[in-house]
Amino acid sequence: MAANIQEFKSSFSSDVARASRFDVYVTIPSAFSAYLPVTTETLSFRCETAELPGRTISTTDLKIYGPTEKLPYLTTYNDMALTFIVSDTMEEKALFDIWLDMINPPDSHNFNYKDSYATEIVINQYDVVDNLTYSVKLIDAFPISVNQLELNWSTDGTHKLTVTFAYTKWEPNYIGPQTPIVAAQPNTLPIASILQGVSLAMSAKKALASGNPFALLSVAGAASSMAPSLGMNGTISSVLNGNAGESIGTKDVLNDKLASSINSSKNSIHLGSLF
Repeated sequence: MAANIQEFKSSFSSDVARASRFDVYVTIPSAFSAYLPVTTETLSFRCETAELPGRTISTTDLKIYGPTEKLPYLTTYNDMALTFIVSDTMEEKALFDIWLDMINPPDSHNFNYKDSYATEIVINQYDVVDNLTYSVKLIDAFPISVNQLELNWSTDGTHKLTVTFAYTKWEPNYIGPQTPIVAAQPNTLPIASILQGVSLAMSAKKALASGNPFALLSVAGAASSMAPSLGMNGTISSVLNGNAGESIGTKDVLNDKLASSINSSKNSIHLGSLF
């Protein structure tokens, strides 16, 4: 048990994330930003609670034979709720009233185009020494619900305005250059190189059978030019650069080198078997 406790302690090599170390930046659409003195910065200072967004993948059941499988078919994003401390001038409440009027004007009841009222919201998470550790951006966000504010003579509380935002999606918003993720490539050769290797193997087989030195030299030249694309190390051409018809042993070496080089070209088709 003591060993498990020590392992548990050592797993916390850094401090734990604190829910209070955050800030939120709501970009106010330019269509009505001039109506009120509220800015993105003041909204950030007033934002008391927020959420780091989640994501849900919807699935459908598929049963062909045996256990039922779940197959994904849709990604959905939950609405985001932000709570703001309202100043004595009620500017925050007035801002979101105007925002909702921009979405659906009360005089015409016709909904405006989304690009006139949608915006971006950035949510940042910091560590205990104020280093940015996580950041997301909500794309095409807009308010869909503003809570009512209770008025009561018997209490002396403060107004807190909860606004629910809908958005199209969220994406990582890390600051600084990001290292691109490159998918690992399969350890195979292009189909063109495979076909060229097959052709080379057949030509070499015929040249060895005939014993014609000119045919052997021709195969050597072709093998030398194809070596880089097939992943060979040049042993074929080095064998054939001498007198191809010098002795019968040259043909045996050619056969072995060509087969071993092609078999070592990281290809699932073993071209050496063609000899």
